[in-house]
Amino acid sequence: MPELIENLLSTDEANDAFNALRPEGNEVNYGQYYAMTDNASLVRLPRLMAFQATMNESGDFPWYRCTMSSVPQNKIVYTLWTPTIQKVKDSIEQKTGETWNLAHVIYYRDGDDSMGMHSDTMLDLAPGSKIAVVSFGATRQLELLKKRQSTMDGPSNMKFDLPGNSLFLLDEETNKHYVHGIRKKKKHDVEDRIAIVFRHVTTFKTDDDKFYGYGSAFLTKQDIVQQK
Repeated sequence: MPELIENLLSTDEANDAFNALRPEGNEVNYGQYYAMTDNASLVRLPRLMAFQATMNESGDFPWYRCTMSSVPQNKIVYTLWTPTIQKVKDSIEQKTGETWNLAHVIYYRDGDDSMGMHSDTMLDLAPGSKIAVVSFGATRQLELLKKRQSTMDGPSNMKFDLPGNSLFLLDEETNKHYVHGIRKKKKHDVEDRIAIVFRHVTTFKTDDDKFYGYGSAFLTKQDIVQQK
């Protein structure tokens, strides 16, 4: 089941992290990304995002094939960890014993920014791994709703308030049986928030857009070379 850990860092460390990761802190370069509707029109996602990860020994970044990544207009580029994100990553790995190699950094500007109900794509995730959400800034509520076809024991819905300086852990089984999201609130009732969503991804993407790893037909980069 999900787990919420509060007071992840010291108060000063959390405040410094929040200020560094806000757009005016200039550590993270956020961009506007889009979703595609059924009639192929583009709509702005109600949040800003950036992408960081660990490069593997072959010089490739892990690649998480969420719905957004399939929209051609979304030019997603992963960069190496910036100092604050690296510090947060080290902290939660030490605290939990888990490892993560990819993060989506999300900036919620106010209550009008949100995240639609969804389950995380499991194709590229390491089996048994947990998804970690580190929050800084305003508290937002994460809601989980059980899928109609679910046979998992547990409540039909769960709600977690995610305060600043907290760590939320979502396990594989809960992600499989529930959808989750953050609903809109009155725009001016909520200040800004940063969420760093860490995942352990075992699929990698080459410079020429080939995939290899757990979620691909090619297990290694060498398999791609041999297939040519």
